[in-house]
Amino acid sequence: FFFVYCHGTAVTTCITVFGGDMVWEWHSLGVTSREELDLNSTLTCGQSFRWKAVNTGEFIGVLGLFIVRLRQDDEGIFFAYHPCTVSKEEMFRLLHDYFQLDVSLTRLYEHWKGGPSPTAIQEEFTAASACIKGLRILRQPPEECLFSFVCSQNNNIKRIAGMIEKLATNYGHFIAKVDNTKHYSFPSVATLARAKEQKLRDLGFGYRAKYITAAARELVARNSTAPEGNWLLSLRSESRTNSELINELTKLTGVGRKVADCVALFSLDRTSLVPVDTHVWQMALRFMDGLDDKSTLTAKRYDSIYNFFVSSFGPYCGWAHSILFAAAIHRKELAFSMPKSQGTGKRKRSASPAKPHVRASKVPKKPVSPKVGSKNG
Repeated sequence: FFFVYCHGTAVTTCITVFGGDMVWEWHSLGVTSREELDLNSTLTCGQSFRWKAVNTGEFIGVLGLFIVRLRQDDEGIFFAYHPCTVSKEEMFRLLHDYFQLDVSLTRLYEHWKGGPSPTAIQEEFTAASACIKGLRILRQPPEECLFSFVCSQNNNIKRIAGMIEKLATNYGHFIAKVDNTKHYSFPSVATLARAKEQKLRDLGFGYRAKYITAAARELVARNSTAPEGNWLLSLRSESRTNSELINELTKLTGVGRKVADCVALFSLDRTSLVPVDTHVWQMALRFMDGLDDKSTLTAKRYDSIYNFFVSSFGPYCGWAHSILFAAAIHRKELAFSMPKSQGTGKRKRSASPAKPHVRASKVPKKPVSPKVGSKNG
């Protein structure tokens, strides 16, 4: 059983007691508009893999050393966390940073629509924005983000989430048990560097096992001379161009161009990078001149797609691409759930058939590091 009571403070606070298992004190995140942040759109779109829906509009996940619950209803977004070793103000700041709430998403949406004379892909965005609202790019811990997308190769969201959970359960620190589920922090790179490749294979990581252990060892070496002992985190504040940053990331074992773009976009503040997967490639075939169904994705064309998105959506085109990506998945799921008799007919250039959607595919044996562009797009 459970009960809820509220008491008045400057920030709305509620305390929910779940059957004596744990006490959760809820606080307002200060977001009331779903157009600025929609939890379901943001936490289930394939950029982060540790959030689970527990009720309608409610999620639970692990952020650093904290179990965090998030709830969204008509009154806004509320958060609760365990353990309460930091103040609610500090957790508010952490979540504010994680969701990048200093960026006005509604203004970006309007900009991406292209004004009175939109291009074809801007019209596509306008259509996408009708069903995908409030999708923000998260500012994730870089090391967790990197290993998440190393695991994403030839994979789908459900399996990626399972792999990340296995890394946490087997190598992370136990935090607490909530509703009969044990929660663990994501392991440090030093711990992953000591992991045995065969054990990871036994856990179901396959060929990714050697990528994980090798990349972890390489990060440990880089961390030894990095500011504050975290090489990946230090890349946020460096003045490298996007091209230089991607070149550095692809030196890590198991990190190709697409994985590097994901890590840079989702954790290193490179808002203009666009990871090109099957769905983005299909967009390129539809909207870019000089491409047809017989075209293949070369390094040069990857650069052309990046430049096309920058010219279409500006320095936050990586954010815009994620809304288009989510809308493409949404349309595909609707199409597959619709009886054939209700189909809408043949599309001009349809996306590839029903494979589970992924953010990154198999990394090339020799990662390509072509020119990407400047930091500012």
